[in-house]
Amino acid sequence: MDSAYTNFLQAPNLVHSMAQPRNYADHLRWRFKNEGLNMHAGYAELDTGAFVPRWKVQSFLTQLGKSGMGKSRLRRADRYFSVWTNQYPWILENPLVSLQPYDAMRRMQRVLEDDKSLAPKDYFERFEDVPVPSQRDVRSACANDKCLFTTNMSPFPRPEDIEFTKEFIPNLHHLDALYEDGGFDLPQKHYWNTHSFHMAVDMDPQTCWNTHKSPRAGDYFGLAIVGDITVRQLTVFSSQELKRPDKMFNVFVKENGVECNVSSSRKAPVSRNAVLNLSCPGVTSIKAIKVSFQEDQKEPFELCGLALDRFFV
Repeated sequence: MDSAYTNFLQAPNLVHSMAQPRNYADHLRWRFKNEGLNMHAGYAELDTGAFVPRWKVQSFLTQLGKSGMGKSRLRRADRYFSVWTNQYPWILENPLVSLQPYDAMRRMQRVLEDDKSLAPKDYFERFEDVPVPSQRDVRSACANDKCLFTTNMSPFPRPEDIEFTKEFIPNLHHLDALYEDGGFDLPQKHYWNTHSFHMAVDMDPQTCWNTHKSPRAGDYFGLAIVGDITVRQLTVFSSQELKRPDKMFNVFVKENGVECNVSSSRKAPVSRNAVLNLSCPGVTSIKAIKVSFQEDQKEPFELCGLALDRFFV
């Protein structure tokens, strides 16, 4: 949980939670957008671990007191919590050892419709917190709990792709069908279970994250470190043959944008492990590193692990 807490500190105004790979796709579909109602909500399970601001919990208790819900629903109040913050939770995907959120969404829509004034008194937020989902690139905690896996590449839909109303979307099955039939090219659950974000940083080079779509120039992946480390060499482990990796990747020290000089330490022109020597001007230690593609790729990329000197995930 140290790595998840590190991410929480970046945006302590949001709910940060974990989801198992088999549920991660559902959680990213179960995000609800309606611009006219200032609705920008999402669902997150809390039983797999979460970090939340104390004041949001206090506001939620007030919301429950005003909701008029019966005892049977109050016993499941944790299922309403993330939705009623009216913010998209930041969900990390991890294989950690439900009641669906639809009723919470239906009730919140009714509350938002009932009071569209500039100073509502129902304790539901109207303004969307930052960073918004499109700005969030932390995807998973590393298996050693000493880093976070980052990438801008995600095959999952954006909340604004479908506007939510309970009249148009009467249940979550209908919402899922809209995504499946709407040309979004989402990965199948059974495939994602074995090619999810966490597979890139599970300390097993035989398992791999697959980008699902071909990376474009500027797309990236990387690590955010809990603490900082000194790095002279980066190794990218893949299931694919990497031709001239020093011409395939650019490497940046993420927090200050310094681009590192990259040279390949292998004489063989083709290898599945790219070992890159790094020289980053003016940098003695790093907190985060970003590896970006120099050109559009012709096929999806598989990442099976990363190593920064002897720091291996």
